[in-house]
Amino acid sequence: FCEKHQEIRVKNCTGYFVYQLWPLPDEDAVYCTDSALGDPCVTHTVLDQPWRSTDCSPTECSSGTWMGDGNLAEGWYRFNSSGGWKIPAIVVQSDHCSGERPGWLAGPHPSVRDGEVTRTVCFTV
Repeated sequence: FCEKHQEIRVKNCTGYFVYQLWPLPDEDAVYCTDSALGDPCVTHTVLDQPWRSTDCSPTECSSGTWMGDGNLAEGWYRFNSSGGWKIPAIVVQSDHCSGERPGWLAGPHPSVRDGEVTRTVCFTV
């Protein structure tokens, strides 16, 4: 069930994924882990905050602060931290990833051959 969601672009870069993300209208929503010019596999911003991990509930990894991605600039992002390297493709329960409304990918990650694809990120309510 996906009541709140956001369409994103995803690309498989052989060994990691990059995601074209947009600011979220709900400041309590966060992108979790499990267009720039040029190739997004080369030109992207790394999100390396361990608090994005699905193992963080609710604010244990963020010094007691709820986190959110409402101020995230539009662009391509790569997750690369001890918290994980990809958006989970299974439902994430509320109050995880140091946010009240964690995001998860509704559908599979692409293969390298798929190139860039559009997927939906759902946010647990």
